[in-house]
Amino acid sequence: MLSFQQQLTVGQAYERKHIASLLGYADFRAIAKGVVTPSGSRLIILFVTKEKQASLTQYRDFIDNGFLYWEGESRHGSDERIRKASENEDEIVLFFRNRHHSPFIYMGRIFLTEYVNRFDKPSEFIFSLTPAEVSAAKTVTYESIDQSASEFIALHETDREQLTTVRVGQNNFRKNLIKIWGKCSVTGVENLEFLHASHIKPWRESNNEERLTPYNGLLLNPALNKAFDRGFIGFETTGKIVISNKLSREDAEKMAINQNLRLRQIYPGNLQYLSYHLENLFEKIAA
Repeated sequence: MLSFQQQLTVGQAYERKHIASLLGYADFRAIAKGVVTPSGSRLIILFVTKEKQASLTQYRDFIDNGFLYWEGESRHGSDERIRKASENEDEIVLFFRNRHHSPFIYMGRIFLTEYVNRFDKPSEFIFSLTPAEVSAAKTVTYESIDQSASEFIALHETDREQLTTVRVGQNNFRKNLIKIWGKCSVTGVENLEFLHASHIKPWRESNNEERLTPYNGLLLNPALNKAFDRGFIGFETTGKIVISNKLSREDAEKMAINQNLRLRQIYPGNLQYLSYHLENLFEKIAA
């Protein structure tokens, strides 16, 4: 008998009723929650909707650059099991959609990479999409182009293959960043599992050449990556950090961001992208 996962195809759209049927539930409302843990199984199923109904709790969940950023349940009911999934040999699988009242895309198995325990609000989790499943999904640039599931499925097969090729290029982008930086571009943290491949000139604003060149990128730890991506910090062409006035001194200190930080080195190819970031992203948000 085929397992639940074996009855699904990564990248395929599924209605909640059909998923419930595969799990042996007579009523789809049995899996109406965001986290489902079928009894007697080592399975944790996440149902994630990016744009939720206005009447529901507005968790901030999204996919970006091969990672799922997800806020856990408000009552923390599944937090511990998700945190210990690897230790307990549980499998976490993801169904994702951009908008409510649309089918879920089955994204396959995902792996927890980081989490922050919260008590007064939902805990924060970051999951990675495995390279094999991301490549197979045909929805691999789904998070970057920010299309709905139905719009993506409607694409011609050739167009989907082209988008998949771009995503494979993004995987190579990270590999090439590792080659030229080796560790965090600022702090020198060496554990690559903690580091994000961050575009300097954003992916959505770059042409294909700019998206793939490693000189349009930095390897950054999670705090620096998020602050840089949102424009709360930037770097001058000398490598010196610039901190937005929208990042409070207290929060900066908690994230170990200070005026003494700088890029460990500067490549000539970085200069145009660092200037672009300061002029178009940092200043826009800081204004």
